[in-house]
Amino acid sequence: LTGGIQIQKINRHLIRAFESCDIDLFTDTLQKLSAAIDTANIYVSINWISIVLHVIINCLDDGEIVLAEAFSEDPMSYQSIYTCTTISAIQEYMKCLRQCIVRKMEALINNPKYKIVLAAKTYIQEHIYEKLSLSEVSAAIGVSQNYLSMLFSSCSSLGFNDYVTNLKVQKGRELLSTQNLKVYQVSEILGFENSHYFSKVYKKATGISPSETPFTGDPKHLLRK
Repeated sequence: LTGGIQIQKINRHLIRAFESCDIDLFTDTLQKLSAAIDTANIYVSINWISIVLHVIINCLDDGEIVLAEAFSEDPMSYQSIYTCTTISAIQEYMKCLRQCIVRKMEALINNPKYKIVLAAKTYIQEHIYEKLSLSEVSAAIGVSQNYLSMLFSSCSSLGFNDYVTNLKVQKGRELLSTQNLKVYQVSEILGFENSHYFSKVYKKATGISPSETPFTGDPKHLLRK
């Protein structure tokens, strides 16, 4: 867990756990991180946890509010991680973090409205390589377009269109970094209208163009333009 690729894996697992409200995946990921912290130095450990906090704030519904409530007794709130000076203190922070997020995920699972959003997200994930519309997804899970749109706005950290786009960008990044594919091919696979629009959306979300995405496969096979 000392390299960038391993940290990216932790990141992906956390995002997937929040997308599907998978408590087992979340706790397993944090347990592995906690085990790694036992043999790491304080600076590296705090850096890892800062990545976890970033994912929680950006991917879990009301993530920052949940964190603030969990660490409300500390003057620095959840940012108190940056004042930890021992591994044992970091592990105590991790324990509190894990407990508060699990409670939030359990509450979401038991929320009937969130179950509808979760069903929609599952459908989107299973059909991410297709062109997806609000009307198609709402019909697939048996609710109206307006109701599903409203639920995404109230029960999810992203609206419907932003969620679909964000997930397509994630898949695009995965394909570009691991597969021998050109940008226009990835654009077609993900159901974008054209590669120009895909590149525009991709850069807005990631800060880099598709062609600048680091390739982790065999460099001699790279076809990126």
